Amino acid sequence: MYTAEAHAADEWPVGPHIHQPQPKSTEERCGVARRRLAQLGVSDIPVLIDTAEENFSRAYASWPLRWFFLDGHTITAVAQPQCGGGYDVKEIVSGLAARRLAVRQGK
Repeated sequence: MYTAEAHAADEWPVGPHIHQPQPKSTEERCGVARRRLAQLGVSDIPVLIDTAEENFSRAYASWPLRWFFLDGHTITAVAQPQCGGGYDVKEIVSGLAARRLAVRQGK
């Protein structure tokens, strides 16, 4: 589920390496999500997009550091920060790759 940019360049920048302004429409969010998935090398995994009105974020308190993994209509996992305040994105990419393999194998 792709939601709002946590550190959008025009809202809460955290350095020069993030150049993404906050998408203003659901369509813009779709484009950003496609680019992010391609950057992570998992662009073949379907992703849901929260609306510009942030309906999912409001319902599930997803912002700023949570990743939700869904299988059908069920949330199967939630990645959220540990005690240190962060998580290793490589672990999330690894989990996505494992899920992609399982889907390809019909599991």
